[in-house]
This record gives sequence, C-alpha cells and structure tokens, in this order.
Amino acid sequence: MTVTLELTPEIEAALNEEAERRGLTLEGLTEQAVMSELIAGLKNRPVPQSVDEIKPRRLPPLGKTAMQMVYQQMAADESDEEIRRVLEELS
Repeated sequence: MTVTLELTPEIEAALNEEAERRGLTLEGLTEQAVMSELIAGLKNRPVPQSVDEIKPRRLPPLGKTAMQMVYQQMAADESDEEIRRVLEELS
C-alpha cells in the first residue's frame, strides 16, 4: 500500500534527520512510527473478561424465543429422556 503525505519542509527535514540518526530510510521510520502507534492502540484495548465479550451474541430468529432455540438444539442432539433429565437437574 502506498500512502502520500504532504509535509512542510521543516517537518520533512526533521524526519529525514531522525531517520538518518536511527540508520533508517524515511519510509522505514514512517513504517516504524505507524506500527508503534498500532501496537500502542492494541495495548490500550480492554481485555475481554468472558467468552460473551469475545464472540458476538446470536439473537434468535424473528418469531422464535431463545428457549425455543435451546430446545431445538437439544432435540437435535439429545433423546427425550436426556432432555427431561437435564431439565429436572436445572429445576
């Protein structure tokens, strides 16, 4: 990707001087600055405290409740007896 910056002659001279001091090209110095800024932004992000904060919440389709979705999923995976047993344990 190419990015074009319009800099004043003073800023360009200061950046060239800093790049030379660090043994970099102006492009290398600019790339380092951008990467440092991105990393700093990532470090300031809050750390997720649960899985719910990481993955997006799936809303039930229109006309269905969340419990209908749970029962539908359970019915697909479990026998009626297993469903009754789990529901009794939850009560």
